[in-house]
Amino acid sequence: MSTEKGKSKLEYWMKVIAIFFSGWIVIWIYRSILTPIFPEIKETLGITSDKQMSLIPMVFYVFYTFMQIPSGLMADKFGRKRIVSIAFCVFAAGMTTISFSSTLTMVLIGAALVGIGQSAYFGCAYSIANTVVEPSKRSFSSAIVNCGCALGTILGLFSSIYFVSEMGIDWRILLRIMAVFAVLVAIVFATQLQNDKPVVSGSKEQHEKVDFLKLIRNSKLIAAFFLYFATCYGYYTIVTWLPAFLREERGIEGSMLGYVASIVAIASIPGALLISKFTDKNKSKKIIILVVLEILSAITLFLAIQSSQIAVLIIALAAYGFIGKMAVDPILVSYIVEATPKAAYGRALAFLNFSGMLGSIISAFTTGAISDSVGTLAIGFYIACVLIVIATIVLIITNVRAANNSSQQPL
Repeated sequence: MSTEKGKSKLEYWMKVIAIFFSGWIVIWIYRSILTPIFPEIKETLGITSDKQMSLIPMVFYVFYTFMQIPSGLMADKFGRKRIVSIAFCVFAAGMTTISFSSTLTMVLIGAALVGIGQSAYFGCAYSIANTVVEPSKRSFSSAIVNCGCALGTILGLFSSIYFVSEMGIDWRILLRIMAVFAVLVAIVFATQLQNDKPVVSGSKEQHEKVDFLKLIRNSKLIAAFFLYFATCYGYYTIVTWLPAFLREERGIEGSMLGYVASIVAIASIPGALLISKFTDKNKSKKIIILVVLEILSAITLFLAIQSSQIAVLIIALAAYGFIGKMAVDPILVSYIVEATPKAAYGRALAFLNFSGMLGSIISAFTTGAISDSVGTLAIGFYIACVLIVIATIVLIITNVRAANNSSQQPL
């Protein structure tokens, strides 16, 4: 009897990981499917500038970012399974709206719905997964779930380039197909996930206020938030504008564009797994590893954008993918946990994700606006490099001061 129960528990753990892996795939297909075909979308909608096009990812990320906390509160109140299922239906409705749009305004409304629909996913997925996965397997299971992001990025880039750019299929049909997949995933959430009991909140307003004050006074956390802001600024500049940059300023077309643009996502999978394992074995050197990764990220991104040689571009992008955001994510999460009182883990990690998404919002709009002003997307990428370096220096200074301050414990 106990053997069957243990087997059932194991099978459910595997099912949960597979389900949320699939969810990330659908989410990231959407996030990467539009950027390679911006020219086709501009032509269809009569849009004349990159600044106008940048409003599409910006509106998405604005709603995605600012709905995270409300989504988390609703998940605690009504149940994570219920909220994540409903949210994916909203996600599907957003893609459907975009696919039937004839004006930029309608596209932006659809993008807002997509942002709202995706906002609940991160908190619900990892909360449910960490509830059913044994502590000894959580890092491994998180790595598997995260790989869905990279795979979704690759599929999104290739599908839009192949089906739209090469085969000439209307990009709106692609979004309608993805909306169907999103609804199917929502059905899987609703039917395959076990019911979770909503968290009943007590009257702890004073406790919450104290924790919030601790968070905003902790210089090590503020430095980490800024670093993640810069990291995501660079990463989402690539996600949003790299295909357009390669196409318009490096002359890369067709399937080759898909291969080059997807290199970052492909390289990020082994990079995240290997670097996380190395960091776990060298916990005392966590800050050094983080600093080295960030500085190398800035260097490789600069080389990728600056070089006019395809070989150098490919190698630099692969290196950036290997040591970039997906490798930094687990280290920063660990950094936050070690620098935060246990009672404030959830809020601290929420602020971390909020900071990163804020970087994505600003990067999307800023890079497009700069491109309209100076005639090149490269400047936007260079700004991302400078931000990463500045944020890394702030992290170093903050931790050196913290190590010499008796009121704070060094990592």
